[in-house]
Amino acid sequence: HTLTLPPLVPPNRNAFAHGRGFSLASSPSSGSVDADLTLPTAALPLSLIVSQPFADTLRVLEVKGRRANAAFMLPEADGPFLPHLEELSLEGCNLGDEVPLMIGEDKKRDDLFGTLARLFPSLRTLDLSYNLVSSAPMTSTMLSSLVLSAPGRAGLRHLRLRGNRLADLDGFAGLAKELFVDGSGDKARWTLEELDVRDNAVEALGGELGLLPLEVFLVEGNLFRIPARRVWEREGTKGLLAWLRGRLA
Repeated sequence: HTLTLPPLVPPNRNAFAHGRGFSLASSPSSGSVDADLTLPTAALPLSLIVSQPFADTLRVLEVKGRRANAAFMLPEADGPFLPHLEELSLEGCNLGDEVPLMIGEDKKRDDLFGTLARLFPSLRTLDLSYNLVSSAPMTSTMLSSLVLSAPGRAGLRHLRLRGNRLADLDGFAGLAKELFVDGSGDKARWTLEELDVRDNAVEALGGELGLLPLEVFLVEGNLFRIPARRVWEREGTKGLLAWLRGRLA
């Protein structure tokens, strides 16, 4: 089952007289579930979604362009939720390193990546393209909770961070060193196949990144000048990773 929520941009001043929610009807013919939801403005109204009869079979959730309120509405019960959710897109939802959480009447802020890892342990694809995410929270420890499998956690295969505010990939380089150089981690737990960091502000690519067993590594549109773009344009991901590994020698 697939559920797609409609985009929602911040209202102009003349829009406040209108209701804060609207109806979404999904039809089986579109590959979506059959539902009629009255949606609040929160980017991810999870408390409403989990109450639907299709929640336990939902595999794909597309939440794109919901910029009006970059918050998650969560159930009062502890997660995880949506046990079979494998693909989540939060593209263009104005999300930063921390996300406002609304749990009943309570409000707090928590880190975005940690929240997603906790809520959706079955995820294989996470798309956070065109948000406001920086490199700061992307430590090797945090990334481990996303791209390494563990009991009760599948581990991501696809992580898409295009068009954010990444200045470096040090967390990935650190994790690569732990797993594939120091041997301090179990490299068999690595699950990530695709990493998309196009159109960010990455200033350099560390040689350790070449150790990552990626099938797709997309880096175009960043600030670094070495390697030259012809390296990946001509030789693709495998050539780029080999070039980076060569810098470790």
